[in-house]
Amino acid sequence: MTDLSEQTTMTDLVEGATRAHLAVENQDAATLRDMNPKLILAQDRDGETPLHYAATSGDLQMCQILVNMNPEIVHIKDMDNKTAYDWAVAYNIEYNGTHQEVCDFLKTFHL
Repeated sequence: MTDLSEQTTMTDLVEGATRAHLAVENQDAATLRDMNPKLILAQDRDGETPLHYAATSGDLQMCQILVNMNPEIVHIKDMDNKTAYDWAVAYNIEYNGTHQEVCDFLKTFHL
């Protein structure tokens, strides 16, 4: 977990973001694991789930926790019709391979 002075707050996130989105942003695995697995499927105003946040951040641990909690999350598409895997691939290309581990992990669920 990050230093408290550097933590993201709900007001930093887009409308519709939930405590699960916030936990991912703050790399707060303990809070995330304590949540009801159905709650992690929530989408913000852009249709992004907490997995979209984790994937675009290149956070493999958060991706693994989310998928283990509720595997259905890998199939949810945002308002651009993209899954978290789709975004991870895009970011991996844009940022020269920095998201490769996340891509490799999510690819196993992408059919």
